Amino acid sequence: KYGRSMAGRRLSDGATTLLTVFDPLVKIGPAEAAAVAETARTLADLMLPSVLLTVEAGRTEGGNLYLVNETTPAESLKALVRARNGLPPSEALAIAYRIAAVLRAASSVGVCHLDLTSSNIFVDMAGGVPAVRIARYGFSKLLPPYSPTRKADAFHGTAEYMAPEVCSGKAGDASADLYSLGILIYEMIAGKPPF
Repeated sequence: KYGRSMAGRRLSDGATTLLTVFDPLVKIGPAEAAAVAETARTLADLMLPSVLLTVEAGRTEGGNLYLVNETTPAESLKALVRARNGLPPSEALAIAYRIAAVLRAASSVGVCHLDLTSSNIFVDMAGGVPAVRIARYGFSKLLPPYSPTRKADAFHGTAEYMAPEVCSGKAGDASADLYSLGILIYEMIAGKPPF
């Protein structure tokens, strides 16, 4: 959707990262990349271990914009749900509770995710207590919101998880993230999204 992605390691501590070099055809500008980095700085102040942050934004030697994001070895929620054909309600609610706690903390400083999907959430079930990590906070600033009049244009969000107001072209807010969380709870228990 955004361009090419490559895995790597941070030189300072060896932590895994993901470099995303934006495709110039997607028309993401420096202001949009800077907005993602600013979102990461705001979330970093909260010191939330459940958020995978953007750690760098810049330009390649060839002039393309890029972002470097933290990653995790944990599997995506989507992969976990598919492998187990859905989760027991107790596990689904434990995961949902941890996601909701992150959404609440982020929205308290005015940050909404607006593309919460099972592909952007990573879960480590070792030890019986799920450890949740959420990726791509701030990516909603890279592309414009969906517009029914510009269906062919690139937009932020994933249709199966988008709140109705976002699908109608309105800007999303914390309530749109709660809607996505409801879709995720359904997906975790049923094994697939409702729509």
